[in-house]
Amino acid sequence: MKVQRLLIVSLAALGLGCSSSKPGTTPLESGGATGSGGSSNGAGGGTTSGAGGSTTTGAGGDTTTGAGGDTTTGAGGDTTTGAGGSTTGAGGAATGTGGAAIVDASTDTTLTPQFTGTFHMGADISWVPHDEFYGATYVDTDGVQKDILALLKNHGFNSVRLRTFVDPKATDGYDQRDGFADQEHTIAMGVRVKQAGMGLLLAIHYSDNWADPGKQCIPVAWQGHTIAQLMQDVHDYTFNLLTAMKNAGAEPDLVQIGNEITPGLLIHICDVNGLPVSTSTVNGRMTTANIANFAGLLKQGIMAVKEVDTRIKTVLHIDKGGDMNASIAWINSVMAQSVPFEVFADTSYVRWQGQPAGWQATFAKLATMYPTLEFLIPEYGNETATTPATPTTMEIANQTIFGISGNRGVGAWIYEPEHPAQAGIGIGLVQTTTVDGGIQDPWPVFTALPSGMAVYDRLKVTYASRL
Repeated sequence: MKVQRLLIVSLAALGLGCSSSKPGTTPLESGGATGSGGSSNGAGGGTTSGAGGSTTTGAGGDTTTGAGGDTTTGAGGDTTTGAGGSTTGAGGAATGTGGAAIVDASTDTTLTPQFTGTFHMGADISWVPHDEFYGATYVDTDGVQKDILALLKNHGFNSVRLRTFVDPKATDGYDQRDGFADQEHTIAMGVRVKQAGMGLLLAIHYSDNWADPGKQCIPVAWQGHTIAQLMQDVHDYTFNLLTAMKNAGAEPDLVQIGNEITPGLLIHICDVNGLPVSTSTVNGRMTTANIANFAGLLKQGIMAVKEVDTRIKTVLHIDKGGDMNASIAWINSVMAQSVPFEVFADTSYVRWQGQPAGWQATFAKLATMYPTLEFLIPEYGNETATTPATPTTMEIANQTIFGISGNRGVGAWIYEPEHPAQAGIGIGLVQTTTVDGGIQDPWPVFTALPSGMAVYDRLKVTYASRL
């Protein structure tokens, strides 16, 4: 599972007169999660060693955030790729409703550049649009400021993972002020990714806030619906989102139907912090008695993906990278319901899933047991491991997937490497600072970590034939 974050814009950064307790450490997002449920431990920008979050320094950049509107067919504006994140809107798709009128997916007004590799050496950089909006810039190991995508490509990265939420401005939403990671912002960043010639893995949370093993919050707009209505919500939301992305030139190569859906999908009613307060009586919990409902939701999401473009691969994602038996049992349960997915994904962190030897054993066994499936690691970190201690967790994660026979290893994405202290997952790939004895991400200039990037420089050579 990942660290939970609720984007909270600094009042000081917005010029509203609220000062930070320490200069230069105003909160970027809420405190990090600990343990299984991803529960928040308070505002203050979750660091790995107790210090507050990154500083926001005003409305940096030239960003505008799209042309609004309520249509689900908005194909969005142009997007620039200069450092500092000046995006100019990806227009106006509605994000708060399921069951909206179906739009025509055949209207492909912009041809999305196709990913030409067979292996995604990727990074989840979903915080970048928010950070750029508030002035973040990125400096490569050569000391030159670059667009984040150009920086990553320089070290061999060829793919990006983005998370998206139904309505992040909802009362239980992920970013109740600015609405980052909604459809509009996802399209804008997706256009940048595809124009850079990179692959794109889209993680649809089917929630207004983080979805993970501890919580699968039903979007506010979908609450009170019957299971049949929820299935239609999943279908229509997925179809409209992907159609808008396709028409804008941001069509993903892979789509997750949910995020870390180990316990199921659309289960909880959540509070203002995106934390569960109750379990809905109608839900997609993965239990023996309720498996048909869960499978029905998955099937509707997968159907919608294929209605937009049959080339998009569908991914089911859980958090059991170090637990072979749990992964097998989960796959078997879904397959018994004839859910037609193509790729299986397991989160793989030392912090939560255990030592890399466990990940290696899990994926080796799964690749043998399920010869028609493909596999990926959607989240891993630059962490310290002991079993094995070498090579790095970055190399182990990528090689575990790259080495699956028949090119059935799709790829691996390091989680938020540009925000290691904020993410709470290991060292990351940018240099950090020490403030009052605590580790913080440097704000607003993020400088690439030579030792981390050197790993990907090596992998870029080793994997050249598939990148």
